[in-house]
Amino acid sequence: MKTKSFLCTLISCLITLSTVTDATIRRVPTQYATIQSAISACSNGDSVFVAAGIYTENINLQGKQILLRATGKPGEVTIDGNHSASTVQFISGEGNLTILDGFKIINGENSYGGGIYCSGSSPTIRNCIITGNHGFYHGGVGLFSGSSAKILNCIIYENTAVQSAVGIDNSSPDVVNCTIVANSGSGVFCWNASNPIIANNILAYNGGYGVYRHDAANPTLRKNNVYADTAGLYYNVAAGADDFSSDPLFVSASQANFHLRASSPCISVGLNFYAPPYDAEGHIRPLGDWFDIGAIEEYDGGTVVSVQEENSYSPPRDFTVSPNYPNPFNPTTFIEYSLPRESNVSVKVFDAKGALVKTLLFERQVAGIHRTLWDATNASGSLVSSGTYFYTVEVDNSQQARKMIFLK
Repeated sequence: MKTKSFLCTLISCLITLSTVTDATIRRVPTQYATIQSAISACSNGDSVFVAAGIYTENINLQGKQILLRATGKPGEVTIDGNHSASTVQFISGEGNLTILDGFKIINGENSYGGGIYCSGSSPTIRNCIITGNHGFYHGGVGLFSGSSAKILNCIIYENTAVQSAVGIDNSSPDVVNCTIVANSGSGVFCWNASNPIIANNILAYNGGYGVYRHDAANPTLRKNNVYADTAGLYYNVAAGADDFSSDPLFVSASQANFHLRASSPCISVGLNFYAPPYDAEGHIRPLGDWFDIGAIEEYDGGTVVSVQEENSYSPPRDFTVSPNYPNPFNPTTFIEYSLPRESNVSVKVFDAKGALVKTLLFERQVAGIHRTLWDATNASGSLVSSGTYFYTVEVDNSQQARKMIFLK
């Protein structure tokens, strides 16, 4: 007990946290007619919640550290670029705490990234459906000039381009648990000094190669299902040691239903240290025995609702922070916490001396049980040293801290 008391006193003395109580939620269309007008009104830490509907506009995140979230079910909140430019642009140095979450991105037009164009910026793009966009080089997503973006749980299909659906140039993003299918070019195209992590993805039925490597690119390929791409599975790069090639057995790819059948080879074979804590529909991963490959976790019968819907029925009574799992860990661990009401949330990691290592999350969240993942990297993306670390979860005016141990 004395040791525990000492640690609590130590961490409270060493860590001074910035408050998150000033963050504002801006709602579209009830408060703002357009998504862009809401973004323009934001300060760092704010959130923009967008209701179901089709919004014909081309948006720019303007370098702001904000959460831009679709509040409808998957596919219900659409941003239509109207073939005039990239539908979404990140071109002002946005970092991983700038988050695009849950939108359907269509009708974008830009040679270097029809749906999403990202240059010199490293946002988190998660749970999005990116389809029907066009670019001469990259139809779905283009990542350039040192981008370390995180592309998580995205369904990227039927985009047109000569080269690829996802283009990576002089950048080192994470492309994880995505379903990249039926695009006219290659699935992922890596060139110049790019070092992306491409893991837990399904890359199938694309018109070019599944993965195309050019020049000095050095992609890390882990546990991808690369299947039936017209030109071939890989160009100028070897398959990852645990990649495989099998029919993913979608429920109906022709009808854009990319759920997995119960017999799919993509079920329960993913890598946990890359997998996001939720899938594209808001289900906690894993739903079954282990993590699935692709954007959507398969479930065995019954009705599974999203974590937001589930939590809305019976929210937790208190704000609690659970021990991370696993602990000790190498190199990833999950941090879980419960919110009794919708709150502004900040999750941070500190070293044993109280120095900030990384801010994992800074956003508005609904009541319920939430999880986030730490992959033992610092704010620069470098692996930290083995040792003792602390994580804190701050909710409005309350905070809790716990200890964790990273062992290489």
